[in-house]
Amino acid sequence: MSAKLRRVVKIIVVIAVALFILSGLIRINFYHLLPLREASSERSLTLPEDQGAHFDAKTEWWYYTGHLQTEDDKKYGFELVFFKFYIPFMPFKWLINPVYTAHFAMVDEDTGHFTYATRIDFPRIWEAGADKDHYRVWNGEWEAESIKGAHHLRASMKDYAINLSLYPSKEAVFHGDQGIVDMGKGGKSYYYSYTRMKVNGLLKIKGTVKKVKGTAWMDHQWGSWNWDGFKDWDWFSIQLNNGSELMLFNFLDSRGVVMKESGGTIVYPNGDVKHLKSSDFYVYSLNKWVSPHTRKVYPINWHITIPDYGIDFQVHPVNLDQEIRDIHMGKIYWEGPAKVKGRFGKQSVSGVSYVELTGFKREGSK
Repeated sequence: MSAKLRRVVKIIVVIAVALFILSGLIRINFYHLLPLREASSERSLTLPEDQGAHFDAKTEWWYYTGHLQTEDDKKYGFELVFFKFYIPFMPFKWLINPVYTAHFAMVDEDTGHFTYATRIDFPRIWEAGADKDHYRVWNGEWEAESIKGAHHLRASMKDYAINLSLYPSKEAVFHGDQGIVDMGKGGKSYYYSYTRMKVNGLLKIKGTVKKVKGTAWMDHQWGSWNWDGFKDWDWFSIQLNNGSELMLFNFLDSRGVVMKESGGTIVYPNGDVKHLKSSDFYVYSLNKWVSPHTRKVYPINWHITIPDYGIDFQVHPVNLDQEIRDIHMGKIYWEGPAKVKGRFGKQSVSGVSYVELTGFKREGSK
């Protein structure tokens, strides 16, 4: 073999080894060859097939919020969410994994103490991922997985750790038009929820393990929408003591005006569903709160009415300081548990809620 040919062979071997190592690190797979696809009625949402990851979606998340109670009657709110998205300016998405981030937050409802942690898989891109054919998503030791219909959550941070099993009390609810939500100029997304899940498991608080029970809510949303199509949003999940649940969302344009594509869902105790248009409900903020961390101004304490259904609530957060600041994504939003009280038709009702608020301006800004 000539010296020139040996050099060529060495170069080929080095390239092959490098590609093998690279593919092992970033787990290149055929799913990344799929073109990005928008939500469409031509492809219906089906379960359990759609519980797993969608690698043809630009953005996807699995979102858990819930309310826990210990055996000594202490109450805690929790949030655990996993995000998956492709970097917008990367033209060859098949060369890389999606970016995976995650948030874990806890609220002591007796003291109002709020704490959270965030994760991103970069540069340790081998430590996070999601399965397509089986519902499992993870970021480090944080994990959500479905086994025989039950959802199992594990996460830990300073002072807190959870190991929970969640059991749906109702069938999954498909929002919008059979699971497809119109996001205006932004496009469309797939979106379903488990609106009431029974929770059992363990909560570790500063090294002490306690048994807990409670209720939770799970959202799964994905698609290839354009974030420039809307500016911000408000989101409410509400679980009432009469066995009903409500989901309400307001899309906001650049002026802070509620967009007509906003909507919601009422879920009755028997599982029947009623979809709401933006004109069906009204959300009034009664106060404001200024974050001491970012000086952002958030609407707070809400009056919600759905006149045609005789629904009239007031929603009050457990704690005002529930702002999450993700330095990895540059994302700042307010999210936390709240108490609900009001009327549902002729019934007096009470309940619990989780509220998400995004995009509010700094105090004094125009």
